[in-house]
Amino acid sequence: MDDFYSPAQRSVSNRFTLWREQGRRKQSTEIDLATKSPAEYQNLKNSTNKPDVFLVPRDKTRSSLLGLHPKNNPFVQTLREFDQGHQHFAGSAMERHYTSFQPQSMAVVLGLADSESSKLHPDAAVLPWWAAADQSNWRNMDAQQRRLRYKYPKRYGLDANVDYGCQFYGPVSKGVGELEYQRHVKTHQLILKNGYLPYMHGHLTGQFLVSENDWVWVCHKGNHRYVSLLALGLERIPVVFNSKPGSSVVVQRNDVSHWPNVTNGLFSEDEALQVFDRFISTTNK
Repeated sequence: MDDFYSPAQRSVSNRFTLWREQGRRKQSTEIDLATKSPAEYQNLKNSTNKPDVFLVPRDKTRSSLLGLHPKNNPFVQTLREFDQGHQHFAGSAMERHYTSFQPQSMAVVLGLADSESSKLHPDAAVLPWWAAADQSNWRNMDAQQRRLRYKYPKRYGLDANVDYGCQFYGPVSKGVGELEYQRHVKTHQLILKNGYLPYMHGHLTGQFLVSENDWVWVCHKGNHRYVSLLALGLERIPVVFNSKPGSSVVVQRNDVSHWPNVTNGLFSEDEALQVFDRFISTTNK
């Protein structure tokens, strides 16, 4: 059995850990989605014999919120630069992303034009198929007013009076930029050293977006690990059938009228489908 990713040099402790990981994996059921559609498994939530893990082809994966294709993901490029010797936030692809992509509204975050969401602060951004969101608190906030988007800033050494920004787009304070760079790098270094051990430490979770003839998987939980796996060149990304609370694991395009943030009026059906189709597209940026 091939490992998802193993370090080139294995210590005694590494070998023992990998042995335990492989033991758990052998007892599990994996489904390779290279020739299947997740639509076949839409009703798995209520099934007693559902697969433990799905193996998703890398080009069928997208990043959280922005829906970035692996080839257009600046965080993946940052880790590749790190492996090639550029080991500083300054001058990295991540810094360039934070500098060049500084949306002034929720509409810009999601790639929408002439939308009601143009009136909402960028930090209000949610996806149409996520659990229903109340955006009323954001409607009167100045787009230039930046907030620190971390639940426990002190845990990360951030100061809410000085630092601002979030992990997905700019602008960010120097502290936030350096923090996100280090979070990605440290996760990457741990995987390089110990291997990727999802059966022991937890799998990535997200949602499958399904149209008539195509589909993608969008990461929610485990974004830093997801980026590292892409940078390491994995052709199959292992994920479990789980998603955000209040959100469906499989999102069908033809169910757009029932998506939570469509039924609550935050998006029109046309806007919601624009976002969905951009995620599905193989050329999205």
